[in-house]
Amino acid sequence: MKITFTTEDNIYHIQLVGDLEPKTFSVLRSTLLQAIIAKKANKEVWLDCSMLTSITPEAIEFLILYQYILKQRNINFLLIQLNQQIQYLFNTTQLDATIPVVPNKELAYYLYHSNQLNSLANYS
Repeated sequence: MKITFTTEDNIYHIQLVGDLEPKTFSVLRSTLLQAIIAKKANKEVWLDCSMLTSITPEAIEFLILYQYILKQRNINFLLIQLNQQIQYLFNTTQLDATIPVVPNKELAYYLYHSNQLNSLANYS
């Protein structure tokens, strides 16, 4: 698993490449903690999953936990561009009702600039 991290205004972009599994949690956890402790208002954490190849059940639990932690700190959290297999998993288990999923960055930016991400995040 390779994780890259960039910021743009109040948006923390985290790109996941490879398999998300327990042995990679420490790197992702430290990246998420950087976003949590950053001194910016109206923060967003976007996980770009376009290069994510697989996800374990433990990883899903990890994402649900951090989605809750971020939400408690008024930080919007969403997943962008899941591959077809992972999207199917999220749809059939209704995880997409727990963790907001957006099909691409363009839509995420549109929702962000039109202040609709908050309603998407509050829906979850």
